[in-house]
Amino acid sequence: MTPILFILLAGSFLAGLILHILVWRIRRPVDDATALLHFVTTLPAVISGCAIWASGWFSSPLNATGLALMFHAGTGFTYMSLYTAAQAASPTSLVLLALARQEKGMTELEIRELFTTDLLSGNSVRSSIDEGFLHLEGGQLSLAPRGASLIRVCSGLRNILALPPGRG
Repeated sequence: MTPILFILLAGSFLAGLILHILVWRIRRPVDDATALLHFVTTLPAVISGCAIWASGWFSSPLNATGLALMFHAGTGFTYMSLYTAAQAASPTSLVLLALARQEKGMTELEIRELFTTDLLSGNSVRSSIDEGFLHLEGGQLSLAPRGASLIRVCSGLRNILALPPGRG
């Protein structure tokens, strides 16, 4: 990858990242997973593709566009994974945060007492409904088609990586 292509790709990703931060500061989208996908993957890929084809700097714009798509898929999905992990109240991150706040450490019993059902689920059920992963009807939650698709993809990846249930 030429330095100019890397600068172009990194710059377009940074532009998408800045827009993501600005939009979230003004008003967070209801379906933030889809919005995040568009801001850090789709938009930078379109910007890069247009710049590659319009600039005439590259002897093979098709190859440069292919590299751009791979770059933005990799950086976008990596950022989305890190962002969603950082915003979620995963048990591991909650334990680490609790320990980071304590100078002397904590006992296992103290850590277990921190975890209430409310703390672990928080607003994740509501956000899963808003984002179309769950469907709420008559007070009953069920898996929406988008949630089923996510489960199939995650399960498929776990099978490919040979991760046993509950591990990894």
